[in-house]
This record gives sequence, structure tokens and C-alpha cells, in this order.
Amino acid sequence: MDSPASGVSDDDPCPVSIAVVFEEAIEAGSGSIHVMLEDVSRIDAAAEVVAESVDGIEHDVGAGDGVTVVLGVPPARRDAGLNIRVHVDCSGSGAITSGDRITTQSYPVPVGGSSNTATVRVVTV
Repeated sequence: MDSPASGVSDDDPCPVSIAVVFEEAIEAGSGSIHVMLEDVSRIDAAAEVVAESVDGIEHDVGAGDGVTVVLGVPPARRDAGLNIRVHVDCSGSGAITSGDRITTQSYPVPVGGSSNTATVRVVTV
């Protein structure tokens, strides 16, 4: 059965387009962008990553400009409380370190509406 609002079959992941906007410019090749959709619906458990993308920074990105990433929300998680988290890893360590860029607020995942898009801002640590 199809979900008329999203045009996506109930068996397919629901695509969410995420624009990651940079507070400060960043040069091509200076790190990788980790975009995660996390299930934050349980207050008694750690957030669980349900979809993730890791991409290199392919081109220079100016301050206020963005990079778009599309992730699929698994069918079983469409009704869960999902949040978008981003870590731009400039050091290559995998840990959040000085100079990296991260999201610093909650960005709920829009699923099932007429527009499955979100804009998130990352700031320098």
C-alpha cells in the first residue's frame, strides 16, 4: 500500500533531503560530513542511528552555503521520534575535536508530509 502524502511505498525507505548549511566556509578535501538520523523517542535509552551517510567534502563551500544529503528513513521508523545530527570531521579522528563542525540544536526529521526536507546548521567547535 502506498502512502499518498509522500508518494513512497510502505515497504520503501522514505527519502529525506537534508541541506547542511555551514556557518563558516570550508575547503574541498578538508574533512568528511557525517549525517545521521537518530531515533530519540526513548528517554531511557541512548539514541540509535537508523540511517547514516558519510561523504567527503568534494568542493569548497562558502559561509552560509550548504551541501545536500538524502537519507532514507526505514519503514519501521517512520513514526518514531527521529532527529538529524551532523558532524563534519575535519581532523579525521572520528571524535568531535576543535575545528570540527557540528549541529548544536535539535532538528526533527520531517517524514510523511508534502515536503520531506530539512535545513540544519553546523557551527565550528
